[in-house]
Formats: sequence, C-alpha cells, structure tokens
Amino acid sequence: MRLHEQELVPDYNPSSHILREHITEGRDAPTPPHPHHDGRKVGLMSAWISGNERTRAIASRTVYRVAKRTMDLAGAVICGILGSPLMLLTALAIRWTMGRPVLFRHCRPGLGERPFMCLKFRTMRGEQDERGRLLSDAERLTPLGDFLRRTSLDELPQLWNVLKGEMSLVGPRPLEFRYLPRYTPEQRRRHDVLPGITGWAQVHGRNAIEWERKFAHDLWYVDHCSVWVDTRILAMTLGKVFSAQGITEPGHATASEFWGTAQNLTSDTRSSAAGEQPISTND
Repeated sequence: MRLHEQELVPDYNPSSHILREHITEGRDAPTPPHPHHDGRKVGLMSAWISGNERTRAIASRTVYRVAKRTMDLAGAVICGILGSPLMLLTALAIRWTMGRPVLFRHCRPGLGERPFMCLKFRTMRGEQDERGRLLSDAERLTPLGDFLRRTSLDELPQLWNVLKGEMSLVGPRPLEFRYLPRYTPEQRRRHDVLPGITGWAQVHGRNAIEWERKFAHDLWYVDHCSVWVDTRILAMTLGKVFSAQGITEPGHATASEFWGTAQNLTSDTRSSAAGEQPISTND
C-alpha cells in the first residue's frame, strides 16, 4: 500500500529532499550517513594535509641547507683566494708588532652548542696584573688591533671555520661557553643554526646595541633564515664594514660582559657581576 506524501512529511525533513522523495514514491529511504563516518573522513583529510605540509617544510629546509652550504663553500673559497695577500700582510704585521701567536683561538659553542675552535687575528696583547688576571680590553688593545677590528679584518681566519662546516657566512655570532647558563631558554635557540661571521644582529647595530636586542635579532634570524635573507645580510654587511658602524659598545673598548637578562639573573650571578672583573676573550 502506497502512502500519501502529506500523511507523513508535512513538516519533517530529517535528511534532505532525498528522503522526502523516497517516502513519496513508496520506496525504502536510505540510511542517513553516520556523523562518525564524516568525522573520520575529515580527520583523514586533515592528517593528509598536515602530512603534506610537513613534507613540504622538510623539503624546503633541505633545499635551504644545501643552498646555504653551497653559498658558504663558494664564498669562503673566493674570499680566501682574493683575500690571501691581505691575510698574509695582516699576519706579518701582527707578528712584527705583537709577536706570537698571530691567531687568537678560543673554544666556542656552535650548532647544537657543540664546541669548536673559533679563529681570529689577534688584536690585543696578553698583559696581566699582579694577580694573573688579564688587563682591561682598553689597556691591551693595540693600534693595529683597533684598525683590524674597525675594518673587520680580524674575522678573516673564520673562513677556515666556514670551510670546515663549523660556521657559516651568515648566522648568530659565536659567543662564549660561560654565557650558556646565563641565557633564557628562548635565547638558547640561537644555537639551533650554525654561527656566522656576520648576522642579522651585526647589520642592526652590532656592539652598539644591548645584549637583549642582539639576541632578539638572532632569534628573528633563526625563525626566518632563507637564501634571500642570507643574501640580504651579506649585502648589508658590506655597507656596515665600509662605514665602520657599531664596532664598539659606548663606553667600552669592545663590548661589555653579558651577565644574563634581568629575569634570569641568579643571586650568584648578581654577586659576580658586582664584584668580579670579566675575563675578555677578544671578541
């Protein structure tokens, strides 16, 4: 027996017009889709999209690492060849005015805070006071060393660190191991990338800005590094070198000691900052 449409569906429409048509024609109505089925499909689609995004991100980072390493090798080789006469003259001048050693070597934390031996041309003498502590930077910095720092020629030996893969042309500057416990967890992220000869902080004030701003610039680079950003920094570095901007911190021969941000200072660090003379490491 066929049912009349108006006897069953005057107001009720449980699953759209399809259900109404089936009732009107006297056929069995299809079962409405279970909400869990749709949820499962949405979940699978979201996982597929998320997986594709992760794959693209990994591929993009891989391409960037390969391109960056290629830029580093090409730049280090070209600069090393073209700058070799200048580096030889610089080494002879240091040997003549300050004696040995010509190079300053210091262990610094690199990528993942792994230690490496960072190289620079010497710019200071090694004079100490009667208690065996190094004199201040201003007392030890030589006229030749001041010239090398102002022209950034003291950084040229780090091209060897770049060739070895310990540094990059562009990245946060390698600082000292004793700074590690003074960082906030966020500031320690600066070691998520290779340290560099120049970086985003160097082209935005270098030593003329406070430590917190330097670290903020470093973290911006960690989050936004790309071939374009690296190329931009290298181009900006040329202008900064010729203008000799930000070489020293106001009131200091080089830069002040980093004792930690205000919220990260411990009582021991505060007492050290108040009564302990920092040991300069010529950077």
